[in-house]
Amino acid sequence: MKRIFFVDDDEDDRDVFQMALKGLNMEIDYVEAVDGQDALDKIHRADFAIPDLIFVDLNMPRLNGLEFILKMKQMDEYKDVPTYVYTTSTSPRERVNCLSSGASGYIIKHVNHADLTKELNDLLLKLGAAA
Repeated sequence: MKRIFFVDDDEDDRDVFQMALKGLNMEIDYVEAVDGQDALDKIHRADFAIPDLIFVDLNMPRLNGLEFILKMKQMDEYKDVPTYVYTTSTSPRERVNCLSSGASGYIIKHVNHADLTKELNDLLLKLGAAA
């Protein structure tokens, strides 16, 4: 079973992402946070299990996705956790900035649920997350 941590301030986006994961033929432990600060607070808790994969939105209140990635990657236990930016931004400069700041990849949010499910399936299979 793989543990996926999803960080996004938009409740609809969290629901869509979770539904896409449920559509996969994999055992997944899904955990979420409502913004970067909430995510940082959670990973600092002693009882929080380190996820196998993190997806984080860029534009969030309190602590945005890039700020979260920069702080998280300074922690020894999290520096090697694959972390994907999941955003509506198609800016090439933002993509380069995220990747150079420690993100493993950059995924544009899908309008179509089936497209998201397929991309997540392909990514998880590539990372060896098959059940």
